[in-house]
Amino acid sequence: MRQTIDLGGEEQKVDAGLNQFSGTQTADRLVFTIGKFGVVDVFDTNKYAHDPRSDFLNWTILDTGTFDYAADAWAYTVGAAAEWYQGPWTLRAGLFDLSTRT
Repeated sequence: MRQTIDLGGEEQKVDAGLNQFSGTQTADRLVFTIGKFGVVDVFDTNKYAHDPRSDFLNWTILDTGTFDYAADAWAYTVGAAAEWYQGPWTLRAGLFDLSTRT
């Protein structure tokens, strides 16, 4: 589940994606995400080498390998994240369940 709370500022267009409806959002906003998702979906926003689900040969070579876990091939985990967007700056925090296997 993801909830966005607009705080004002410049309005930005949001294009439709695989898990995203099109619409608008403001530059200053709070975003809360809770559920089972990939940690790098929130904390790694590099547009050139980010998503192993759509980029060729992009597992831990170019992404954060510490969040990958062999029993969960897509590196999903249960957790929560909070993001605060303030103009060009973003502050992110999260709490995630780590695997019991090493």
